[in-house]
Amino acid sequence: MASDDREIDDAGARLEASVTSLAKTFGLTPDERDTLVRIGTWHDEVQDLISVSLGQAFRRDSSGIDIDYLTAQSPVIVETMHDAILPYRDLLGRLGQAELTEAVVALCLGGDVDEPSVFGLQLLVEAMSPVVPHRARVAVEYLRGRVADRMGSGLDAETAFERALAFDPQWVPALEWLAALANDRGDADRALSLLDRAGVSPDDGLYRMLVKYRPGNVVSLQRNDPCWCGSGRKLKQCHRGAEPLPLTTRASWLWHKAMAFVQDGPWRSEIFELAAERSRYGGDREMFEALSDPLLLSAMFIEGEVLDEYAYTRGPLLPADELELLRSWNEVDRGLYEVEEVHRDEGLLVRNVLDGERVFVPEVLGSRDSYVGMLFVSLVLPVGDATFGFFGGIEPVSLQHRERVMQLLDSMPDPFELVSAMTDRFAPPQLVTKEGDALELCTTVIAVKGRKSIARAFDSQFRRESDTEWIAGAAGGTVEEGDSIGGSLTLDGRRVTINTTSRARTDLVLDVVESLGFEFSLVSESVVNVGESVLSAASESVKPASVPSLDDPEVAAMFAEYIAKYERDWLDMDIPALGGLTP
Repeated sequence: MASDDREIDDAGARLEASVTSLAKTFGLTPDERDTLVRIGTWHDEVQDLISVSLGQAFRRDSSGIDIDYLTAQSPVIVETMHDAILPYRDLLGRLGQAELTEAVVALCLGGDVDEPSVFGLQLLVEAMSPVVPHRARVAVEYLRGRVADRMGSGLDAETAFERALAFDPQWVPALEWLAALANDRGDADRALSLLDRAGVSPDDGLYRMLVKYRPGNVVSLQRNDPCWCGSGRKLKQCHRGAEPLPLTTRASWLWHKAMAFVQDGPWRSEIFELAAERSRYGGDREMFEALSDPLLLSAMFIEGEVLDEYAYTRGPLLPADELELLRSWNEVDRGLYEVEEVHRDEGLLVRNVLDGERVFVPEVLGSRDSYVGMLFVSLVLPVGDATFGFFGGIEPVSLQHRERVMQLLDSMPDPFELVSAMTDRFAPPQLVTKEGDALELCTTVIAVKGRKSIARAFDSQFRRESDTEWIAGAAGGTVEEGDSIGGSLTLDGRRVTINTTSRARTDLVLDVVESLGFEFSLVSESVVNVGESVLSAASESVKPASVPSLDDPEVAAMFAEYIAKYERDWLDMDIPALGGLTP
């Protein structure tokens, strides 16, 4: 019983901490904060009911929920929660405030929530629906849409957001989400119209991107279909003459849609871990820059198999040719490419070292910086019309690392293994000895046993520098002509202090001392890595990167803001695969 009480107290403390952070992030009033606490408590209660109902329904072999079984139990859970919610009708009216509803989403769906949490919000919304006053119905439909999208149905999400706007045509969260889904459809004008209604600034990242792709409207509409612009008129009466952008142009747009899906989805803890690994030689600033690293995001998308999730969730919204292109990307593995020909301002002929396949990739900017024999890791994906492009960044590979990278890619690495291996190139230069060992200041003190003359024996193997000091060669013994110094030996009674510049050299000197017939014991030993000391002195002001917890709603909100910044910055990046143009 005491254990159960502690668990309840811990859950309450976690909820209180999350609500406090979210209230600050979304600027909630005290009444709205109380409402968020109440809804969070209900959400926890629904999850408890789900846990009880699951019983044997939990699939121990697949980490999933038996949805059919749980769906059959849903009416009981909904009815139970409806009875608990009924007295709070007036309180639920506050959901008409968009900030509060967004805080509910962050509380119940933020971070890396599990299936019971998502399903729990779905059941909670169903329980609240008959109770919520009319002024807050827009929030109920919006929450339905967010749950539907998280559960993998972009079409159901779109329908729910449309219903939300039927209750309030100017409700900003629904307008923005519908604009994002219109973006998936390739319907730039409708998306822009929705963003205008939401009051989104033309400087917003998504807005600016849609302006760039404005001619690329839905390519699958027939003459008598409703026009994509949302006017309500048929296509033949409205924008019949607007030609869609070719698939080769829309391929980069499709890639950006997919990367946005990766960043918005339930993989944020994985993304933070990858960013921490990508920035392991930097600090927090480098880590947050790594959140938009093309290698990191593409690793989640391809090696992390988020592509399948994107195709399942948003595929029904994509234009048919884009969906077909997306599926073709699923057949492509990341490769190690060698540049065979450079056609300046035109492109590169590259060969995949893994399978020998050659392909010409149109590349304007890249062709100016590349050279024959250059090795790099990248994704070479089809973009339509037998044309290919580089995606997911270009990771240079040195010749000495060629075999290791080949083995890595042949092993089908997971996202972390890939990012970790590709990050090794950022390691600071290593200071090494002539033999290739790490440069270390090694001081070893030994006590020599017996009464045999140490000085006379040392004279036979080492070069005497003074009454008490000798010099050893690189091999540990006599210093030969042109030989480098391997270390020094200083005699103090029966104690010998050995100074060398590597552990290997220390071992060689000790071997020689032992070969002279001496027995000895180790008194002390110290090792200082010169390279690490230099790096530490140069970076004392740099804090090491750490992985923030996504259970902290402030971190989740900061991550969302960083995504928005990335989208804005992305528009001004020179993308070689786009012929040197910005997106």
